[in-house]
Amino acid sequence: MFNEKLIMSSCNERYILVDKSKFSDKLCTNFPIPVECIQDSLYYVKENLLKLGATDINLRLALKKDGPVITESGNFIVDVMFKDISETLEKQIKCITGVIESGLFINYNVEIIS
Repeated sequence: MFNEKLIMSSCNERYILVDKSKFSDKLCTNFPIPVECIQDSLYYVKENLLKLGATDINLRLALKKDGPVITESGNFIVDVMFKDISETLEKQIKCITGVIESGLFINYNVEIIS
C-alpha cells in the first residue's frame, strides 16, 4: 500500500483498475480495509484500531507458505473491518504509531476503470 500511494502521489493522472466484485454501496461491506504496519508494532496497532471502532482484525496469512504476508518493505498487513468509514478514518489510522499505510484512498482524485 505504501508503494502504491507513493506512486499515486507523484502522478498527474491516477487510475484504479477493479472488477465488478469490488463495487459496493458502502466500504467494508464485501472486503476489509488493509493496513500495513511494522512487524514489531502489530499488537499495539491492533489495540488502537479497536479504539477507532474496528470490529474484526486479522493478520493476512500467505497462501502456499507458512506465516503472514510480508510486504516489499518487510511489513505485515492486517485486514480490518469497520461498521462505519468516516472521512477522517484514513488519517486516524495513519496516526497510529507503527502504521505505514492503509488501503483507504479517501480524497484521492482517481478514475475507476472496471
